[in-house]
Amino acid sequence: MSAAAQVKPGAAGTVAALARTAETDVPLRLRPGVGHVPIRGGIRFQHWDTTFRIQGHPALHALFTGLLPQLQAGVTAQALQAALPAGAWPAARLLLNELRARDLLLPVEEEPNAEELGSHAGILTFLASLSDRPSAAFRAVRAARVTLRGPAALTAAVAAHLRDLAFADVQVETGADEGQSIVTLSLSADSGAPTLLAALGAEQGIIAPLHTPAEVLAGRLTLSGTPAEPLKQLLAGLLALEAFRQVAELKSGVSAERGLVVDAATLHSAPVPAFLQPDTLEGWWTLARAELPLAGPDDLHALLTGPFALTTAPSAAGEQLPLFTYGAADGPAQAGWGSDGEEALHRAQERRLLALLPAAPEGLAGAEVALPVLGYSETDLLGRGVAAVLSADLARQPERFTAQPLPPAEVPLAHLWLLKTLGMVYGVAAEVVRLGHPALRGLHGAAVYDPARGLLAAAFAPDPDGAVGGALLDAVAALQLGLPVPGTPAPPAGEVRPVPSDQPEQATWAALTDLGRAPRLHPYLGLPGTVQRGVLLGWVVARG
Repeated sequence: MSAAAQVKPGAAGTVAALARTAETDVPLRLRPGVGHVPIRGGIRFQHWDTTFRIQGHPALHALFTGLLPQLQAGVTAQALQAALPAGAWPAARLLLNELRARDLLLPVEEEPNAEELGSHAGILTFLASLSDRPSAAFRAVRAARVTLRGPAALTAAVAAHLRDLAFADVQVETGADEGQSIVTLSLSADSGAPTLLAALGAEQGIIAPLHTPAEVLAGRLTLSGTPAEPLKQLLAGLLALEAFRQVAELKSGVSAERGLVVDAATLHSAPVPAFLQPDTLEGWWTLARAELPLAGPDDLHALLTGPFALTTAPSAAGEQLPLFTYGAADGPAQAGWGSDGEEALHRAQERRLLALLPAAPEGLAGAEVALPVLGYSETDLLGRGVAAVLSADLARQPERFTAQPLPPAEVPLAHLWLLKTLGMVYGVAAEVVRLGHPALRGLHGAAVYDPARGLLAAAFAPDPDGAVGGALLDAVAALQLGLPVPGTPAPPAGEVRPVPSDQPEQATWAALTDLGRAPRLHPYLGLPGTVQRGVLLGWVVARG
């Protein structure tokens, strides 16, 4: 996150237009998902993955919360000025101008009625977070006509994603050659959008404009064999998302000059040249085979099985920043959360990938438990595995640990807003404790307890502040999303002092083994090439 002012790409025209409405009679409303928290002499705002501050007077936050109901409903600057004392208007005008400059105020539109909206309220919320004219964009998607041509299995998957994204008119023409994993997507002529082509092989897929030469696809992709279901769903979701972006006039990943390549091993999509010149081929192949990080909203959109949207944020107190949370039609089990948009997207994607795992590896002994883990290096996987084992122990056998209360005044300042959220929004008089355990070597543990419900969440990290922040983040997320919580009592009071180590993950793993816990990793090989390409997915197994 950045404290500096940031305007999202493509918003410059809207910002300039809104700036001219500073003293006019144009009703404006606040975008959904804008968080706010009082700070010394002002307000800290948060939207998507950007934060900024407006400072100048201790009463600014109180003024903003007083204006909030009108800003959420839609109000003109003149109406606000008329309703305020003369002395308060300069500060209110400052707030409006700063919010406009960051594209957080939208002209009021006539919103779709219940019949138009149907089951797609989440789509409209998503558009309201990013689009300049969300209602108009939603109606354009509902009115668009989409034609798909290709093999039945692939076109059926694309059509399902299109309907999840609110498209109402989807026509499917099954191709005669079922052996070719190629599908074309055409939008109604008045949309001005190019026809898209998607090709799917056993190891890669690609989405590109229709003009991409067929020989390029045949020469650079393996289009034989049966692709794994995750790759098929990823490609189908990305193709539907591209159609959605183009009709809604959002920034698109595919254009006349650019395509997207999708890798089966990492389930990652990356932009590539659209093959207008032969000399781009080698550059595309190099990029397609590169080991890229597993992150990004494109991948998340495709991996989730239902419409992607901001989940409902708490509004009881309106004093604290809610977490960014993203969910899908299958509910909070597939949701992700974070203190900014990118972190929430990444967490949701990881949880979706973990959901692809079977319940447990084969050959599990009766006294053992298998906990799903994901990492991006051996050290990362070991650290997450250790944290999974220790968290499971804390939930089942808290007597193995010791606890030392952490007074609110000692909670790291960066995480204090999370502790305040538990009290102000959810009414939880939470207690934060630092954790001790005989196996901890360089790792620090922390947990959050509700006096009425017991354990809400725990976290383990190489630094003590990181452990406290992780536990608070997960505790707020559990309440915000309505997730089940362990609920076990706090460990007995005792000394908390991890044995120092410059390799905390490996040293704690070894210490668990010495204590008779002997955890071991079982990789999951159901996604071809996963272990070799830097996404380590599997289970950590230990005695229960």
